[in-house]
Amino acid sequence: MITMRSVAALVTVLLTSGLSFGAVITVCQSGCDEVLISDAIQVATNGDTILVYPGLYEEPATVEVNKRLRIVGFGPDSTLIRMTAPPDEAGFVLVVTNEVPAGGVIEISGFSVGGGWAGEIYTFPHPDRCPDLVRVNNCALWGATGSPSGGSSEGYAYRADNCPTELRNSTVTASQHGIWIDDTDHVIVNSAVFGNTSETNGAGIEITETATLTLENVTVSGNTSTSGEGAGIWNRGTAYIQNSTIAFNESSTGYAAGLKSEGMTTISNSIIAENIGNNCGGLPVSQGFNLDSDGSCELNGVGDISGIPSGLSPLADNGGPSPTHGLELWSPALDAIVSNPFPSTDQRLVPRPQDGDGDGSAAADMGAFELIQGLSFYDGFEIGDTSAWSATVP
Repeated sequence: MITMRSVAALVTVLLTSGLSFGAVITVCQSGCDEVLISDAIQVATNGDTILVYPGLYEEPATVEVNKRLRIVGFGPDSTLIRMTAPPDEAGFVLVVTNEVPAGGVIEISGFSVGGGWAGEIYTFPHPDRCPDLVRVNNCALWGATGSPSGGSSEGYAYRADNCPTELRNSTVTASQHGIWIDDTDHVIVNSAVFGNTSETNGAGIEITETATLTLENVTVSGNTSTSGEGAGIWNRGTAYIQNSTIAFNESSTGYAAGLKSEGMTTISNSIIAENIGNNCGGLPVSQGFNLDSDGSCELNGVGDISGIPSGLSPLADNGGPSPTHGLELWSPALDAIVSNPFPSTDQRLVPRPQDGDGDGSAAADMGAFELIQGLSFYDGFEIGDTSAWSATVP
């Protein structure tokens, strides 16, 4: 269903992105330019926008993005892309291919994507002619369950190779692995990676030796490695983690369930807590104001807190584009950041800082969630601010 909120948000996206795009090609089930997204890509030229109206789009094969395009849906609740190929052929649902031209921005925004056993979105432009950025925004990616034939091919709901990418305001869930990051610099912002289950390391996020990943306002929760470690994050490259929450992940080995760091991991203003199989394996470099509930991360930065419960609430829809762990009123993470820089909003787009502990002085909270006194759910209306929800397709 198209709501006034989704229409307003979509118009805001189209008008305020700062990107320059050409013709608009519409896709819907009746009365538009095309009925399939793949057909719209075939007739589009570099610089066009493909506007996909609400509906279920059953693509018979992988949707190959081989041009510099902007592909925009009305949000993951109403605009769905599914693969209808036989299980042994249903690899990735949508792929940004190595045929895309160099420079510019490719954007995919406002979809629920599922049905590919290998993955839902895979970006691998040619490394010698990278776009400036491939941006995936406001998407729900799910269902990469691995090879249906029982082979060694594993499923990754979101896989980014070769060229810079940004995953923003999205959810990655119900897959064998959530995210694979390989080569060059990548960013994940205001997103949640949760409920993924793998037999091997890195059920939530895996970072290879040649990759750098920055996480800001990200929740990594409830991922399980049944025969491995690093269920939340397995970092073999370089990771910068700011104002993120890594919690309730489980490793059957009893080790490094939250964060397994075999590369360089730098962490600030974050919570690593209540992971089943201890929080850390391999020690992150602290830039201060982190909370480690079991002390296994051996944090030694300014304002770090170790060895005490975090006061996290269960994962829930607390407003915003993706689920978060709220903070109980007794949490030591409340108003704990007194000197570090922090993002201007939390994962839900709540402005930071708030006076979470009610002492009359506003200070930012650790983790991806910023508590507003007496208010757990937030969409902007509570304080008369609609910019939080109108900035992206809901």
